[in-house]
Amino acid sequence: MSRKSFYALTAALAVIALAWLYFSKKPSKTGEVSPALGEYISAYTSGYISNRSAIKILLANALPDSGAIMKPDKELFTFEPSISGTTSWIDNRTIEFKPAKNLPSGQHYRALFRLAEIMQVPEDIEEFEFEFSVIKQSISVAVDGMRTIDNKQMIWQKVIGTVAMADYVASEDAEKTVAARQDGKNLKSFWEHLEDNRHRFSIDSIQRKDAPGEVVISWDGNPVSVNEEGKIPFTIPGLNEFSVMDARVIQTPEQYIQILFSDPLTGKQNLDGLISLVIPDNANPVPIKITIDNNELRAYPSSRQIGMLTLSVETGVQNILGFKLIKSFRRELSFEEIKPQIKFTGNGVILPSSNGLVLPFEAVNVRAVDIKAVRIFENNIAQFFQVNTLSGNYELHRVGRTVLKKTIALNAQNELDYQSWKTYYLDLTGLIKTDPGAVYKIAMNFKKEYTTFHCEGEEKKELNLTQINQGSGDDEDNRDDYSENYYYYDDYDYYDYNYEGYDYEDRYNPCKQAYYGRNKEISRNIIASDLGIIAKRGNNGEVLVAVSDIRNVKPTGGVSVELLNYQQQVIAARTTDNDGFTKFEPEGKPFLLVARKGDQRGYLKMDVGSSPSMEKEEYGGPVTRFT
Repeated sequence: MSRKSFYALTAALAVIALAWLYFSKKPSKTGEVSPALGEYISAYTSGYISNRSAIKILLANALPDSGAIMKPDKELFTFEPSISGTTSWIDNRTIEFKPAKNLPSGQHYRALFRLAEIMQVPEDIEEFEFEFSVIKQSISVAVDGMRTIDNKQMIWQKVIGTVAMADYVASEDAEKTVAARQDGKNLKSFWEHLEDNRHRFSIDSIQRKDAPGEVVISWDGNPVSVNEEGKIPFTIPGLNEFSVMDARVIQTPEQYIQILFSDPLTGKQNLDGLISLVIPDNANPVPIKITIDNNELRAYPSSRQIGMLTLSVETGVQNILGFKLIKSFRRELSFEEIKPQIKFTGNGVILPSSNGLVLPFEAVNVRAVDIKAVRIFENNIAQFFQVNTLSGNYELHRVGRTVLKKTIALNAQNELDYQSWKTYYLDLTGLIKTDPGAVYKIAMNFKKEYTTFHCEGEEKKELNLTQINQGSGDDEDNRDDYSENYYYYDDYDYYDYNYEGYDYEDRYNPCKQAYYGRNKEISRNIIASDLGIIAKRGNNGEVLVAVSDIRNVKPTGGVSVELLNYQQQVIAARTTDNDGFTKFEPEGKPFLLVARKGDQRGYLKMDVGSSPSMEKEEYGGPVTRFT
């Protein structure tokens, strides 16, 4: 299953929260759970789920006779309250219950899974009880401003806005939530439906008259089962009123001031001194760069600002017809901080030896990060690739061990430097002893006390890294024992919600604990290698392999290349020539290619799409495609 990253403005992404079972340490809400269940079940649906999510159970081991079990004839799930739906097997490890219709908003469920119906288990674990809740639906409506449709006469306008939902709703239902009227007449609306439960609307055919008018935008949550409603009056200025309608600060991805005018602006004007941004008690304005698009002006400060600043727009600003503002504009603007975040840069998983094990990442409003490294051993690589690509995280408990848990300080010159995106370089060379051929999963996260985000009424404490440092991967006490390691790695995306202390409404508030946790973790698999591999398989089963040095894209000769089948057995072996090429005619279908030269290793999974076509190929490194 894939991990999504998704941001929402005021709405939640619908996620399936599937947690590893910490049976020996975390009792179920419905009673004590036997630790023995961990031998039979790896993961299950829990926490908050979307209203259209399926309920799933992931078995620890595949059932041998998958063909016979694909259509279960017995009732495996019971829910309280009851849920109508169908049970099916996704594969020989994953059982899914799919509700017949969307689940009700905010409903909490107790579930029972009859494990004994599909396998022989001890009597005390024949049934497994678990719980989950459906995200409570909510609606938020925001008007983003007015745009001119007719730049010559400026009579016809449109107003745009956004409806954000906490959970999925059908597009046709979302469109029923908003209506608009001008002078008692209904106005048409056009919609764009986004992926993160946001729905953008455009109110069209708004007439701008000589005298100021008003468009009333009303919204009603009943079509999406939300008992909320409201009205947003929006003023339409008169045709002879060239004015500033609104100004606000946009924080990401760049910080700028959005100024909306009633009329489109002419791009042929000198705005020096007419648009200014001033810090209180500072006579010198902040240098800004200005761009114009129709009736929207953007003012970009030369450096990121924090706190309250004064925006001034003078009457010398001209519209597209050459008319000037009827009056100047002043507004105090709050430049809020960016919420604490971390992210990796780039997408690569292969690090050339010339760079060492240096992993770049970016952070904002974060003073330290928790690092966790998992080593996937070389002799387990084939097993790892049975269920993963090189960047995968599936079933790591079977093939890897935690070798590092450490807190790293992100040093900046001053507090202000933390409050804008900065790139850091994590040098793993001094933290872990790399094994040739091993793959490492590097996971990073941060706690609330690591942030520099200002919260009203809270005093930011000095960060004492001496107390929170957990040592290096060489310390025996720092490694997870088998039971901890077994349950730590998740096969699914999952957020670590705390039922007792978690408030779903606080999930976007960095001043609340609900903002933090596993949902802020980022991870990446890496391998230190100079070997880049391209393989092509012809319709006759012949396999052509090219190996090059990813540092300079030069052919690499003398590389030992083995082809393994799915059962991890070598079915062919060759050595590349001076041009970096070798050719195979293997007996059987190759599953994995392993390349070795000295301490260098390279891996290439070859069953992508399970197709023998020459068009199907996968790359072991960032090398140039050949034909």
